[in-house]
Amino acid sequence: MTTRLVSCSVSLPEALARTLITAGQQDLSRFAVLLPTQRLQNYVRLALATELTGCIPPQMYSLSEFVSRLPVADGRRKITVEEQRLILNALLLEREYRFLRPGMESDLARFFREIVESDLREQVFPRLQELLLQDAYRSDEHLQQLQQHVEEWADLYENYMEFLDKFELTDEALDFADRVRAATASEPSAIFDFFDQLIVAGFSDANPVQMRLFQTLARLPNVMFWVHADPVAVEAATAETIPTHPYAVLHRFLKMLNINRFEDHREAPMPLQAPVIRSAFGLPTGEEAVASTPEVHIHRALTLIDEVKGAAVLVRDLVLKHQIAPEKIVVAVSDEAQYARLVWTVFETADIPINFAVGIPFDETQVGQWIRLFLELARHDYRNQDMLSLFSIPICKHWLSIAGIAAEPAQLQDRLQRLIVNFDIAAGFAAYHDAVRETPDGDPELSRFLELLQTTLAPLASDDTKTYREWGEALWQFSESLRLLEIFAWNSDDPYNLNMRALRQWFGFLKSLIRTGDILQENLPLHELHALLMQNIFRKKVRPAGEPFVGVQIVGLMETRSIPAEAVIVLGNVEGSLPKLTERELFIGEAFRRRLSLPTLQHQEQLQDQWFYQLMAATPRVHLFWHEYVDESPRVKSRYLQRLELGAKMLSVGLSESVVHGRALPGDFLHPDWEKEWPDDLRKDYQILRQRIADRRDERGRYSGDRRNVLVQLSAHSLKDLLHCPYRFLLSRLGVEHETLPESDADSRQFGQWLHQVLFYFFRGLDDPSLAGADPDLYQPWTEAIDRLNHEQALDRLRRLSAVLRGKLRGKPESYFQVMHSIWPWLVKKEREREPWDFDPLDFERELAVQWQGDGLAEEPAVMPVRFRMRIDRLVRSGSQINIVDYKTRLPDVSKRAFREGLDPQLPLYYYGLIQQGTHGEFVGEYVGLLDRDCERYGKSSRKDSNAPLDEAWPEVAKRLNRRLTELLVEHRPFEPLDGALCKYCDFVDICRRNEVDYEVRKLDEAAPSESDG
Repeated sequence: MTTRLVSCSVSLPEALARTLITAGQQDLSRFAVLLPTQRLQNYVRLALATELTGCIPPQMYSLSEFVSRLPVADGRRKITVEEQRLILNALLLEREYRFLRPGMESDLARFFREIVESDLREQVFPRLQELLLQDAYRSDEHLQQLQQHVEEWADLYENYMEFLDKFELTDEALDFADRVRAATASEPSAIFDFFDQLIVAGFSDANPVQMRLFQTLARLPNVMFWVHADPVAVEAATAETIPTHPYAVLHRFLKMLNINRFEDHREAPMPLQAPVIRSAFGLPTGEEAVASTPEVHIHRALTLIDEVKGAAVLVRDLVLKHQIAPEKIVVAVSDEAQYARLVWTVFETADIPINFAVGIPFDETQVGQWIRLFLELARHDYRNQDMLSLFSIPICKHWLSIAGIAAEPAQLQDRLQRLIVNFDIAAGFAAYHDAVRETPDGDPELSRFLELLQTTLAPLASDDTKTYREWGEALWQFSESLRLLEIFAWNSDDPYNLNMRALRQWFGFLKSLIRTGDILQENLPLHELHALLMQNIFRKKVRPAGEPFVGVQIVGLMETRSIPAEAVIVLGNVEGSLPKLTERELFIGEAFRRRLSLPTLQHQEQLQDQWFYQLMAATPRVHLFWHEYVDESPRVKSRYLQRLELGAKMLSVGLSESVVHGRALPGDFLHPDWEKEWPDDLRKDYQILRQRIADRRDERGRYSGDRRNVLVQLSAHSLKDLLHCPYRFLLSRLGVEHETLPESDADSRQFGQWLHQVLFYFFRGLDDPSLAGADPDLYQPWTEAIDRLNHEQALDRLRRLSAVLRGKLRGKPESYFQVMHSIWPWLVKKEREREPWDFDPLDFERELAVQWQGDGLAEEPAVMPVRFRMRIDRLVRSGSQINIVDYKTRLPDVSKRAFREGLDPQLPLYYYGLIQQGTHGEFVGEYVGLLDRDCERYGKSSRKDSNAPLDEAWPEVAKRLNRRLTELLVEHRPFEPLDGALCKYCDFVDICRRNEVDYEVRKLDEAAPSESDG
């Protein structure tokens, strides 16, 4: 095996093409290239066609195509995804499970696939039972219920595997795993005989089964692994394991393949934004200064439609003004469900040629809407709303024309509506027929329509149950009677004929239903069939074939991997969409998934970190769009944008920012001049809203009360709020902090308080005799240092205390599981590393109250004295050294420089309070991040570590405090955060609530009608 690192700024398809061409052969058929996507294969073929006048192309494979070439021993028939779900549906109907129900087959299929891909199969369920037995958090009743869950999953999986064995079937995941197992169990060179040389390029992630294949390929001498990434970041990733590194996923991939060096590594020139993205992710930016502004542009829009229209205008400018070919422009959408149809419509309106590869939901196509509506009619016996909706779908006109009914759908709809009203019809086919007969002329066209409808639905109009095969044949007959093939076959070759593609998908499902019906004899009523279709066909997406290399590339996020582009536009850079957790947890929580090596949400986030970094580091010109509102709900700028802005600020370079207005495409039908047509009641609502905003000015930061009353006494946390964001400080002092905290922050704080309580009782001993089930020794203090002799007893004490106090924790069970099996073992290990210390019961949650009047400053005394009250988590005395320990759920995000400059006042305040109370010694400040499993120290040894000792940090805190008091009490400045400080209370990024009022008024002013408009 040889390895090669290709800089992400180099086009991977072009680099592959050049390597293949240097072989000097016209026949490249014995070369094989393994790539992660078919789109990349097309780009390699295009690059070869550009360089060579003619050749026999190399073999191109995606991973699934490559594995399908490998032999398999048993020769079982591989079922489709639809067949797998139908089988699971039948098994769920056959057995009366307590927790599993029909309709879950889609999620169960994915869960079973994860089991196979993680190389676990039946082993996962016994292991999960073992983990549950170790979980002391849950009650016996809860544990029993979870064990029953696992027993049902195991029983269903066993039945599923027995079903496959009985009929000699296999599913896609099992087939893939079995082929890989067969190939890796024998001599590799004897199996992989369909190529002379193989290039594996562009991969950075693999599940355990795929990794087994890659490890086997790595043993072959005629295999090359190409890594497409930023060389600087790869070097940093391979140097040490950093969980938050943007290439954390790639690092694991390389480590498992034992790749730690690359041949022929030459770094190509990087785009201007490479230093910015490296800085944003904490990587080396290089010695050279940034020569000019990076080509990163951030566009803010008010709504989704404004965002997409702004992107359309930008594309037109890139093509017309900057002369960039449309096929060199990539538009990536973060959420297909939100953007797919909207992007298609807007770009079509703007007359922009596109290569569309984003999925459209099946029931958003005319075919999907039409079939679903007929199924609703059959299921609900002709409801009025379904009958009238039938005429609103464009297919209806073609269907009526083919049937020889000349009336327009709108006319029939109107006549049927009058019929329903005049005869007071609730629902039912017979009621419609009777009403038509009672009309003066009988309305022959409406009568013919009702007869056509009855004939069409006849295959489904039965109360009897049917087998899967019988339903498949009935649906096939019904579908043919709709004459959809005649309607859409005229342009069946059009890659964007979504209806034809949806129709093929529908008939493919019916084939699976009929074929599976040969081995499934269960009977289904119509309502269960309807639920089966809703779960397994109407939720699927229809993807256009696209025209390769023609038009602007419209793709999903992960499809942008390694695609060469001169400009990339990313839509939907809002938190929750980017990064987006594309799949929810299935059946097993995150903590258990990690222990079982199943896919986790953290892995999903790391993949998107890597995608975003790669995109930014590789593309010459990047445009990032985000929107502020969806259906009047505010959205927050993506963390990726915030990191970019921080990285640019650290390098002292600016990013281009602009506002996208709704009138981006003047004259189109999507955005008429509605602001000139406001009715009077809307003008009145505008005035009311404006008055409400004005009434909120006082509570939004312009506090006009006696400020001294809220500054008399401060805690360490309120001091930090005062120095960073006086608005947040004011909220907490006025008693509205809990109402304002985001829910996730409130949960985190409650969890942190519980951790503090357990640690306090660990050393001091319990003091509440009402705690049931507590061992007597837990009421005694722990008075000795933790060492190699007693560390197991210490860990056991922590776990028993946690179990006793678990009723006080309302957090997720997974959090408790993490505490018991991850946090406490780490903390005990850290305690073993301490020097022996002296026990004093007063050193735990020690409370202090001191007066500060500006002492310790070279400036004037403070404008008012401030009384500080504080509670120190723990003091650790060892000889003359005193450690001030503060337990954190997570370490504060404060740099050493920021600490030295007084931006984190908590430990310096504790130090000041102890000095004022007459405590002397060599102080060390110590943050212990429990969830981070890390420790940050400031003090005795910090000088050689370049940390700021406490005796230098406190004067800086005092200076900032004195300056803030002067601003607020003497200069009467509004409560505003410091420039660049982070305010966790903002609902809007870059719009602190201190100026939210001005922001809303400005927005309303922009949209308000002018005086001349009346």
